[in-house]
Amino acid sequence: YDSLWRGPVADLAHFEATGCGWEEAIIRTALAQLARMPDSLIARRHGTTTAREVSARAASILPLSGAEWATELAQFDRSLRQPKRLNPGTTADLIAAALYIHLWNSTPSCTGVT
Repeated sequence: YDSLWRGPVADLAHFEATGCGWEEAIIRTALAQLARMPDSLIARRHGTTTAREVSARAASILPLSGAEWATELAQFDRSLRQPKRLNPGTTADLIAAALYIHLWNSTPSCTGVT
């Protein structure tokens, strides 16, 4: 669990703190995780070389902002879908877990609810 806390959970908190909005914070968290570690589902289905290429592409998009970020992100998204239908499913699972942990830790609990 330590890598989850130091990785996507920390990334999500960081990007949320920058004020970029939830959607962008989640997308940037996914890009950061892909950049940090090739997706194992892509590696299993399409090989480690392809998984590393996806990681490198994610890393190249992460520092961008504004229109350039949006354009490169859209191209990256298209490249995952065509022609190979690459699915970074392991990364998606980690991001879902990070969202759960982040929300669990940052949402006040209800009191007196029955």
